[in-house]
Amino acid sequence: MAAFLDMIIPGTFDNMSFKNLMNGLGVLGSVPLLLSDPRTRPFVEKYAKDADFARAMEKLNVYKVKVDNQGEVRRRCDAPNTCRK
Repeated sequence: MAAFLDMIIPGTFDNMSFKNLMNGLGVLGSVPLLLSDPRTRPFVEKYAKDADFARAMEKLNVYKVKVDNQGEVRRRCDAPNTCRK
């Protein structure tokens, strides 16, 4: 299942997504928490103003995302999980 994070331009994830969050246009139920939590609000504010963040997300897009059972959610980011099904 996939969901667009940008209601204005579906299929994109750039700093407009964060600008939309600041304007109350987030699509996930957890979004208000990002703005109300003093630990995460500065990141939303920063990324809303940061075009470099948008370019970085575009660069990451060249890596093909694994879907369904092709990949795994790592318990530690720096190493693959050891047990396989």
